[in-house]
Formats: sequence, C-alpha cells, structure tokens
Amino acid sequence: MAIRHFINKVKLLIGNKAPVFKGYFIALKIKKLSIKNLSQKTIIVFCFLIFNLAISSFAFGQKVKPIQNALDKNDFDKALKKIGKNLRKDSLDAGTYYLYSMYYVHPKNYQNYHLDSAYKYVLKALRIYEQRDGKYRYQLAEDGIRVNEIQFQKNFIDSTAYNIADSLGELESYQYFLNNYRSESYTPLATAKRDSLAYLLAKKQDTYQAYFKFISRYPSSAQYQEAKKKYHDLLYKVKTERDDLASLESFISKYPESPYYERAQLRLFNIYTSDNEIPTYEKFISRYPNNVYTERAWHWIWYLQQEKENFLKIYPQFPDKNFVYNSLKSDTASYYPFYDDERAFYGYMDRFGNEIIPAGFKDIPEDYLCEGVVKDFIIGYKNKKAGAVNLLGQQIVPFDFQEISEFTSGVLKTKKNGRYGLVHKTGFEIVPAIYNSLTPLRNRLIKYSVNKSGLLSYSGRVITQSKFDDILAIGENFVAFEQQGKFSIHSKESVLQETANYEFIYDDFELIDDRFLLLEQNNQYKLYDIVENKNLFERAQDILETDNGWLVMTNGKFQIFNKDGFATSPLLFEEVIQNQRAFGVKTSGKWGVADAQGKLFLQPVYDTLFFVGNKGILLYEADKKWGYFFTDELTDLSKYDQLNIQLVEYKDENNVSREKAFVVTKDRRGFLGVLDTSGKTIISNRYNKINAVNSNLLIIERYGKKGIINVEGKSVVGLKYEG
Repeated sequence: MAIRHFINKVKLLIGNKAPVFKGYFIALKIKKLSIKNLSQKTIIVFCFLIFNLAISSFAFGQKVKPIQNALDKNDFDKALKKIGKNLRKDSLDAGTYYLYSMYYVHPKNYQNYHLDSAYKYVLKALRIYEQRDGKYRYQLAEDGIRVNEIQFQKNFIDSTAYNIADSLGELESYQYFLNNYRSESYTPLATAKRDSLAYLLAKKQDTYQAYFKFISRYPSSAQYQEAKKKYHDLLYKVKTERDDLASLESFISKYPESPYYERAQLRLFNIYTSDNEIPTYEKFISRYPNNVYTERAWHWIWYLQQEKENFLKIYPQFPDKNFVYNSLKSDTASYYPFYDDERAFYGYMDRFGNEIIPAGFKDIPEDYLCEGVVKDFIIGYKNKKAGAVNLLGQQIVPFDFQEISEFTSGVLKTKKNGRYGLVHKTGFEIVPAIYNSLTPLRNRLIKYSVNKSGLLSYSGRVITQSKFDDILAIGENFVAFEQQGKFSIHSKESVLQETANYEFIYDDFELIDDRFLLLEQNNQYKLYDIVENKNLFERAQDILETDNGWLVMTNGKFQIFNKDGFATSPLLFEEVIQNQRAFGVKTSGKWGVADAQGKLFLQPVYDTLFFVGNKGILLYEADKKWGYFFTDELTDLSKYDQLNIQLVEYKDENNVSREKAFVVTKDRRGFLGVLDTSGKTIISNRYNKINAVNSNLLIIERYGKKGIINVEGKSVVGLKYEG
C-alpha cells in the first residue's frame, strides 16, 4: 500500500500527462533522428528515474509477474520470451502489451531501446483495454494495471518524444513527432514550432515556389494567410517581371484565381492601348474579348470617333447601344439651370422648362447661369467640393475635388490638394490627383510633372519617370526630351516600347512637312525621313528645304537634292538663293540660274541677280542689266538707271494668300515706270513715285499730285489728289 500511495502522489504531482523535463534528453535513435554528445550517465539516471516512477510499485499477478521479474533483473531476452509466450496464448492481452512497451524504454535495455515500438505497444494496450469487458479489466486491475497506468506510460512516451524533437529543434524532428505521435499536450506545440520553422525557411528562400510549398503543406498554420499573400505577390511580380504583353497574357491564362488577375488585365490594357488610337482599341477588343477592360476600349472609341451620328453603323457590335442613343439625344438638348427654393439646390431643365436633371447641386459654375451647359458634362458642387455628372445626370466624378475642367475629348482634369489627376467622362479614373501638372501632347501622350517632367498614356500607364526638364511632341510620331538645354529625340513607338536610349546630344530640332526631322548637333545637321525610316543626310553644315527637295551644304559648298535625298546634279555652288521656279546659284564668284533639278540654264557670268516673284529674274553684268522672264530671250534693261522690285500680298479666288511682284524702273532723268512680270512696260517712266496697292492697282505721284492706275496702265483716279 505504501508503494501504491507513492505512485498516486507522483501522479497528483505531475498529473496523468508526462512532464517536459528541461535539460534532460534520452540518447537514442528514432529512425532518422538521433541525439549526440550527451552524457551517458545523465541519460541513464533520467531514464531510470522515469522508469521506476512508472512501474516499480505495481503489484502484478502471475500472468505478468514473470515479465516484470525479468525486467527487474535486466534479463531482457527472458522478458521478451515471456512477452512472446503470453501473446501467443492471448493476442489481446493489454497487460502484456503494456509491459512490452516498458521493455522498449527500459533505461538499461540499450540495444533494444526503441521509442516508436514502445509507443506502438502502449497504444495497442489502450485500444485492447477499451475493447475488453469489465471482468477482464477487473482481473487486470488485480495485476496492478489500470487505464491510468497505461495512459501514464503513453504520456511519458509523448513527453520523451517531444523533448527529443524539441532538443533537435529542426523542422524534420517536429514533423517526425507529428507523423508518429498524437498528444493533446504536445501536438499543438510541435505543430506551431514546425510551422514557424517552415515559414522561416520559406521567408529565407523568399520565392513564390517556397511560399506555395508552405501553404500547400500547412493550410492550418498561423502563418498561412501571410504566406499566401507573399506567394501571390511574388508570383505576379516574377511572372510579369518583363512587363510585356506575352508575360501578362501568360499570367492571365494560367492564374485566373490570383488576386492580381484583374490587375494583370488592366496592365495589359494599359500597355496595349498606350498610343490612344482607334485602330489599337479595335484590335484590343478583337484580341482580348474576355478582358474586363474591353468596355473601356469601347468608350475610348466612342469619344475618339468623329462620326457620332453613324457610330452604330460603323460599330454595330457596340455592347451598350442605349449609351449611344442617350448620348446622341442629350448632345442635341439644351440644358439650363434652375433653382429649387424649397430644397435650396440647383437642377437643370430644357428650353421648354421640363426638368431633365433633378435639383441636387448646392452650387454651379457662374457660366451656366448665362449661357447654360455647352459641354457634354456638368460640373456641380456639394459641401464646397466639385463633382461632375454626364448629360443624363449620372455621376462620373465624385464630389471630392477643388476643381474640374475639360482636358481633352473624353477626359476631365481634376484638382485635389493642389495636385491634378484625370477621369474619363464615362466615370473611370485614369490617373489619381497626384501630379503637379498635366498637359496633353499632340501625339496622344500626356506630359506630367512631379518636380520634373515625365510621360503618361491615356490608359494611365506611366511611360517614363519624371526626370526631364521638358518634353515636347514632334508631330504625331516623335517625342523630344530636354535636359539642360540638350534634346534626346525618339519615335513614339520606341518610347512606348521602352526601348529608347536617352542620350541628350541635339541642340535643336525641326519637323518639316510632318515627314522630315531636321536635327542640329554641334553646328552640324542631320535629316531623317520619318516615312522611310532612314537618314537622308548626316554631318551637313546646313540643310534648307526647297519646293522639290533640299539644298545641302557640305565642305562649304551647296548641292541640290530631291525629296528622297538623291542628288539631281553633280554641280556644287558657293551660294544659292531659291525661287519656286529656279535657283540663283553662285560659282567662282559669279551668279547663274539653275532649274529645280540643279541644271544650269543661265550660265554663271552675272555679278548679281534678283528674283521678280516667281515670274522673272533681274540680272546685272558690269554696266548691263537684263531681265529674264522665263522665255527664250533675255530682255535688255540697260537703259534704266535703276531696277527695284515691289511685292504685294493678296488673296486669290480660293482665299489663299499670294504674292505678286512689280519691277519699278528708274530712268536717267529720275522718273519711275513699271514693268510687268513678262518684262512689258505697263507704266511709262514719267512719275516721281509709284507704290503698288494690291495685285491690280498702283498709286502714282507726279509733281506732288497723286492718282491711281491699274496694271494695264489705265487711269483709275486722275492725278489731282494730295494724299
């Protein structure tokens, strides 16, 4: 009784569950696990203490007593034989299985020590005990074996196995414990520590594969949600790292359940439609019919398409035909504000006084009070904040801004906290109000500034960071980036594809005829053909456009080229002055005249020359004066002391500005006359002053009296006026 009292006291002290004995570990091998470098004496003392606490005081009956005696004498072979003999007689003997468990954890049974086997048999003892009847349990109790003793043995083994796993402190050791042992006390502890170690390993690797492995293996872990977020974050980052259409298309196809699925579709839309062109939106809709942003593409087409009346004929597949009908209807309506005295709000009515938009605006722009609404949107105020609705009264911009104004067709500019953003007129945000300024460029891009300038697309894509002094559009297809007074010039395509290499080497640039790009670098010029995508000239001293081509100076000499950059003549000239019909060219110090292809038809023998509009040429050779009016012969004008040219501008029948030249002659007496552009005298030399008024009339003066004469030499107003 004294021994049993001691056992009960120990059980009261430590409970039915075995304690964690800090600082002590059992030297053993459990399959892949082992503890090394521990004092054997410490291990023996620890195990012996536990073993004696567990079994030394039990009073076993004759059935299990021989096994107990053998174990007490450390005769493990005999004990094993007795165990085998008992089990052959009764394979469902819980007491024998209980002692079988003791056999494998006996502190001196080094060679056969096996915690897994001990656990296997104590569990079997518990199962059998639960299955046997009351009579058997009573007999087993007479042998000193009750369920508490068996459970105590199980808890002891649980504790020992957990301490081994915990002493190793490795993911594999905790996982081994969880795979082979089940304990109300230690399973949660081992699970938490295993999960923590597994998550630390995943964080150390920090790859989407590592996080995916973790969330797949440990879906009930405390770190599951955090790991899942990191998995999706890294998966999206890695799979779309190239930020191109191919990687985004692949991500959208493979990961439809990703929380980044819609973001990937938006990014695809942003990149694909960066040029803001109708054909591009049409291709996007055709290529990605299931993309959630195809609706945006359709709305952009609506606002960019000029033929609104025929829109549904052009696009019968437009998904929201009511939008088109209502928009066309509202575009032709007149909107005038009215004030609801009872509600103290403004609304809008048509010209017949019918309410169109109910009163709901605390305030409205003053312009609306005078002229009504003249745009396709309406600005209003609530709580001193600006918002906007469309002409159907549907809110498109929330009442949360300082200002709202029109930016371009289909786009509104918003201002909030002194910063600017953009909202599409159908209601979706293009960019938030975070920029110092926003400016539309001619080439359908947007210049923004945050201290410095950068580029945005109308899809909301940040094309370049804000790192430039200025950005200018060059026609529809080129962009100039300025930095410290120098320019870097790139095609719009290369900028959108992010392949542009920003080298600031040009001093100036000029777009010619929306086709040719003239670039200046260190006082040298380069001419680039945009259509043909090639350089026509490089390292030229000067490049001048002509009606049919180019004048290009290299090595101090001019040569004439056609528009395609091919030389039309091998001749080189010192100076060139141009006319619509010919070139005045200088070679060896003398002037001649060449045609548009650079071929001489008046040899360079003249001291100087002047073009008379595009009808004739005045040539000087020593004391000789000649007129060339594009006929076969030169006209001798040597009898005149001076020849001057007067130019007048006029509008032709098509209201196009034109220029007409008159040759004013002065004879040796000092009297003036006029030649027409064919060299024919239309006014003889008898006037003191002559001034052309327009293409048909000239004011003449003689002896202080003025009159008017026409180009045919007939008097229109006689010489009788002083002014």
